[in-house]
Amino acid sequence: MTKLARDIGLNQASLRRIDTSHPAGFDWEEYILRESLIRICSYICNIDASYALFFRHVPRMALSELAIEMSSPESCFQASSKEECFIQLQAWRERLGVDAKNFTLLSAVNALCDNTIMATPSIRCRFAHLSVLNMFTIIHVLYLQVYSLEISAITALEISRVTPIRNALRNWQQSWPSQTRDAELVDLLGKESDLSTMWQRVGFMRYAPEYWLIAYSTLKKICTKNHVGSTRDSETGVSVGYGDMIEARRLIKELRSGTVVSIMGSDPI
Repeated sequence: MTKLARDIGLNQASLRRIDTSHPAGFDWEEYILRESLIRICSYICNIDASYALFFRHVPRMALSELAIEMSSPESCFQASSKEECFIQLQAWRERLGVDAKNFTLLSAVNALCDNTIMATPSIRCRFAHLSVLNMFTIIHVLYLQVYSLEISAITALEISRVTPIRNALRNWQQSWPSQTRDAELVDLLGKESDLSTMWQRVGFMRYAPEYWLIAYSTLKKICTKNHVGSTRDSETGVSVGYGDMIEARRLIKELRSGTVVSIMGSDPI
């Protein structure tokens, strides 16, 4: 799937060519095709990260190639008419701001890594209007950055690599509460009981905060080991390529038992 996405071109997953300046220039069919490509590439990215999380497989996709544009809201993608889609898409772009057409997965992650950028009200507002799918994909990408630290021989000299990831995770956590996403979740969850609208349900993406918890807890474990100067020998080293979910089960067990240090405590990463 990753190879297919590269062959198509991840930078082609974009709505830049979709005109929302006037209803007459809006091509609904092209929007559907391009939005579908954005979502397919996002799902491929999520699957790649899930294999790293659950099965310890080395990721196929690199952060630098994720020039995938943010997907538009469900109100656009699930619109029942061209006119409704145009109105919703135009309004969403206006909420995101002038650079809405250049807001990619890569630029979103880079923004989250920089506290100065995230302190900008317009950027905070932009993240507040991202969909559940967008935030779900972003936390997958952030987990991949944590995973790359986990499997590398990180030392005290390399601890500065942790700072941008730590910033990104904290900024993601602060950005997650949003009236826009709350409304989306309420609307989509309400469709689960009706067979005619069940296909529109939000599904597994609602658990994005749990993925954040795993990423944040894993990062704290890495920093704790580094702080106490533990070495990565055969007993404490991190293995890759498990055929089952050994690492994921171990982390869940630690979370339940309280072995993992408090994520909301006063002690910083």
